[in-house]
Amino acid sequence: MSSSNLTSDMLRPRKKPKLDTPPGEPDVTRLLQKLALYRDMQARLNVLSSHSPTTLRRLSAYLRYDLERLDLNMSSTKKVHSTLDLLFTVTRALACTRVYEEDVAEVGKQKAEVRATFGMMLHMLEVKHDIRVQTGALRILANLTNPSKSLKIRNPAYGIPEMAGLMGKSISRDQNGRLVKMLVATVGLDARECRFYALKYLSGLAKFFDKELIVTLEDVNLRTFVAVLEEVGSEAATEKASDGLLRTIDDVYVLCMTLVSELVQKGWSQLFASLDPAFIPGLLKAVRAVAPSSVPDPDPGDESSVPGIVETPDSTIKFLQHAIKTLHLICKRQPEMSLDLLDVDDVHSLTLIHKSLVYMKRSLPSIAKASVGILETLRSLVQINLLISRRRTKSCLNIMAEFRPEMVKAAIDFGMILGTANHASILRTSLLQPLLELFLCNLPQCPRTLQAAIDAQLPLMLVKWWNAMSRPQCLESPHGAKVIAKLKGSILKVLTYALNDANGLQTYSKMDKDIMIEFHRNLSVNVRRLLSGTELHTSESDVNGTTAQQQEGATEGESEMDTIDICPSIGVRSLRLFSVLFMNKSCRLLLTDQGVLADLIDGEYIPNILGLRKSGWSDRNEVTRLLFTVLERAATDSNVRFKMRDGEYWSRDEGGGPATERRSSFTLIHFLLILVVAAGGLLYRADHSDLSDHNRTPKPLDANLPHIMQRAMFFLSDNYGHDTSVSMILCNCPLITFDKLVEHIPAEWVQRRQSGDFISILSVVLWVIERSSAASQPAPPELELELDPHLGGSSEHVLVTSLYESATHFLESLLNTPNCRSQLLTPPTPHVLSSSLANHPIPSLLRILSRLLISEESLEPLVTTFSTSSALEPLLERDDMLNTIQASMRSQHGVVRRLLKFWAYFADDVDMRLKVAVAIGWWMGERLIFCVVEADTEVGRQVAKEILELLFETILDCHAKEADAATNRSRVGNVLKYLGWALRRRGRNPLRSWIKGVEVSWPRISTMQQMLQYGDSVSVSHGDDDDVVTWNLPEDPTTSGPLTFSRKTLSTLSAPLQILLYGSYKETREKVVTIRDVKYPSWKLFLAYCEVISNRVSERYTPVDIGFCDIETLENLLSLYQLADKFLVDDLRQVCQEACVFWCRAAVEKGDAEIVGRLWQWIRMIDFGEEEWRTRLEKICFWGLCCCVGEVGHEHCK
Repeated sequence: MSSSNLTSDMLRPRKKPKLDTPPGEPDVTRLLQKLALYRDMQARLNVLSSHSPTTLRRLSAYLRYDLERLDLNMSSTKKVHSTLDLLFTVTRALACTRVYEEDVAEVGKQKAEVRATFGMMLHMLEVKHDIRVQTGALRILANLTNPSKSLKIRNPAYGIPEMAGLMGKSISRDQNGRLVKMLVATVGLDARECRFYALKYLSGLAKFFDKELIVTLEDVNLRTFVAVLEEVGSEAATEKASDGLLRTIDDVYVLCMTLVSELVQKGWSQLFASLDPAFIPGLLKAVRAVAPSSVPDPDPGDESSVPGIVETPDSTIKFLQHAIKTLHLICKRQPEMSLDLLDVDDVHSLTLIHKSLVYMKRSLPSIAKASVGILETLRSLVQINLLISRRRTKSCLNIMAEFRPEMVKAAIDFGMILGTANHASILRTSLLQPLLELFLCNLPQCPRTLQAAIDAQLPLMLVKWWNAMSRPQCLESPHGAKVIAKLKGSILKVLTYALNDANGLQTYSKMDKDIMIEFHRNLSVNVRRLLSGTELHTSESDVNGTTAQQQEGATEGESEMDTIDICPSIGVRSLRLFSVLFMNKSCRLLLTDQGVLADLIDGEYIPNILGLRKSGWSDRNEVTRLLFTVLERAATDSNVRFKMRDGEYWSRDEGGGPATERRSSFTLIHFLLILVVAAGGLLYRADHSDLSDHNRTPKPLDANLPHIMQRAMFFLSDNYGHDTSVSMILCNCPLITFDKLVEHIPAEWVQRRQSGDFISILSVVLWVIERSSAASQPAPPELELELDPHLGGSSEHVLVTSLYESATHFLESLLNTPNCRSQLLTPPTPHVLSSSLANHPIPSLLRILSRLLISEESLEPLVTTFSTSSALEPLLERDDMLNTIQASMRSQHGVVRRLLKFWAYFADDVDMRLKVAVAIGWWMGERLIFCVVEADTEVGRQVAKEILELLFETILDCHAKEADAATNRSRVGNVLKYLGWALRRRGRNPLRSWIKGVEVSWPRISTMQQMLQYGDSVSVSHGDDDDVVTWNLPEDPTTSGPLTFSRKTLSTLSAPLQILLYGSYKETREKVVTIRDVKYPSWKLFLAYCEVISNRVSERYTPVDIGFCDIETLENLLSLYQLADKFLVDDLRQVCQEACVFWCRAAVEKGDAEIVGRLWQWIRMIDFGEEEWRTRLEKICFWGLCCCVGEVGHEHCK
């Protein structure tokens, strides 16, 4: 090689320096002679260790001058090489000799000597020399730039800043990259020692590269390194260690791999451009050559299975550390070029290397030399596996199909090592995060992988990680709480998914109890902070805002910590994990004994849950749903359920002492009761708020309130629905229990008693039912929590239910307790239930109403308050519900007997008798009407008739104006409509058949037909003028014309009229006779009868139809009957009676309830003379009313 101007300034001055020996120091010449006596470097270092830095510096300058002289004189290679050996020893001794920084002059001279030596060695490389000379120069350069880590550098001139300055200056002047090219060419020489020091020097040089320097080196061909690495896979490059698992590899290849790894990390694009297609296969071949054939597989959960000390080849570990790291970086940056070249054998070799490194790391103390290198190599292996897992090419999918369980098991073995390492390793995100991402990426892909991970004690590993991170020495680490929060969030995500499997949860339950207790205690702290709103939230910007000092030593893996998902918070993830743990019985009991449930049930959390206080929760719905999920799963154990009910929790002392029992007066029942009442109160105030009374818009309510009420009511009904002690609390809770939440409770729900103010949950439940029934749509459906098996997160699906249905379900369960039944037997309750049922029919509400109606203890209150009517009236249009309720009521045979006793007992109380009659009507239905005609019934005919008559009298009393009378008519009308509905549903109606078959006197009906037909000709005169009399009706304003008739004819038909017209009265002499209290139509019909009778010619008649009767005709008929009775015209009375029978039968057929009702009223008021006829007509009309009972109720209840 020819000389250059690169180092000319470093070599001047070329004159021999003055070697004046200072006082008290030996002469340099004599020191050189002494060193010449020793050939071993350590012996020479021992000689030099007793001399001062000044002497050593002068000795270095002398040797450097001597080298320059020998170089100029072209002396023998042997003498130059000997001088280089001495200079190497002196520079090493200088580096380890203490020089105080206070001695500024000496430090400056030392730095000048280092620069001169550095320039001289570069010059030696540029001049054509023997290979041994080049090796000596490279040895000194390597010692200056990349000293052995075993040396303790005490000379500030040999520090890293000084070397960085020298390297930067030399490379910046190397415009064409000749220096690097020269060194790279030296690497290609066939001399191991020369290669070794050239690679060591280049490795040290690469550490000082920056982006500007890398740009100047882009044209350097690195094919020489690739050629060296291709030799690694040969048998000559590796040899099997005597007692080790891995093969030993030569240090030359280790340094070459280290250099390539350093260049890849620096981003030297020329390396990728110069990569031969055979580079990746060659590198993989070298890795396979190092890999063992098999590795023992110790039990990760058994500490006694840790192997003994295994001989570890440090060079091999270092080679694998850089080789696998390089492979990871290349696979990450160019996956098409690298990942797709991997085959099954390559991955198998990587897995064996992984297992062997884990095996060796378990056998080494944490302070062993190879410990850090093993951890770094294992991390790179995990990252390569993660890249393969995320790659969706055919080759990668085939690899994962075969090796996924093995990869996960190997990763867990690595994680077990970290779990027992010092806290600094645990807090390294670059070590833990790839493992966690590998688990999340592979566990959901195959059930076999998940089972393999569980069998490899994945839950134990994760719990150990968590416990290690929660210790004080970790919390006080420089990494801070932000990194810990990141790692803990990922740990909980993986652990939640693993434990969501039944085998995983079973494996977890068999872990060491002390480890579990410590873990649960840490989780409980996070949950308490979450629910109380005191959780520290770490934002992404806070996590990324780490200091420069913390990031300075971070590796490439640690720079990716921004990708960790920190949402949801640690508290939410802890609560979600609790929801999984409570599915296992042993875990459930252990958590309860630790007081976890006591931490969840606290009244201080309620304002946060209801959104009344700022809690910092990112998703309030998720927190509340997780909380209820934990409580619901805990309540599946009866022992735990009773503890929550009674407030008997078990907590462990913070100091780890014995368990002590703790009983609290604030139980889970109080907690849920306050949630339901307070949430209902907020909804109530929102519904009744009047914006006109306020100057500001009210605060919007949390949309989660209906869901909170729904979950709380479902929990109470499913777990404590039949518990009398719980119902006592729910129906009689002191108002003071609600503390500051009292202001949100409506005054209408508060029960004022002499002993104080109380709250009953029934008020809230009934309001919810009434509110939902009044709405056009049901309340929004509830969302049930489910765990996402892929990410350990939560998702939801909609239940086929609503707040309305939840309230009715809860009310149905409370109906089993006497305390609640007694409060439900109030007049408004049945009406609220039936109205809601009519608008939104659901089976549970129908069952509640039926049970209230048929309960023996509710019978008397229902009767005395018309509550039976209130309950059933809104359902008159719902045939299906009436059928169900009617069937339930008919099954209670003793109720009618009790009602009949009430009927007899209140014989003198008309109002109570009416209430009892209405109740009997609702209970018996059409059977009450059938009792009138059928024998051997549960109600006697006379009693049934009395009950129906009372109902008919009440409904037909249309002239009553009092409010109570109108209400009574409305109640009776509805029960009559119900009777009519029951009759129509029954189908067979014997009363209607009987009335249809009633015989009438057709001659008299014919007479009535003629009377109606010829009534218009009554005014025609009959006989001579002296025989005609004109009738005057002064009290009837409807008179339309004079009525004249024959005196003789009238006197022959009626004895009273004969006396009037031919007696000694003044009417005998007058042509116009005045008659009072008689209506014109009735007198006209009377005269028509006289005309028809006087002109009757035949006694044989056929059935005729006299048409339907209206109210006016009926009134005229009854007035005519009174005239016939007054003037003793018996035949006319019989004609009227037969006409009443005929028209009553026709009205029943037509369904004209008004006609039948009027007939029945008038028959009861008018004296019909003969008792037989009266009884017959009354029976026909009464039975007609019974046939038209539904129409009667509908007509008079409008």
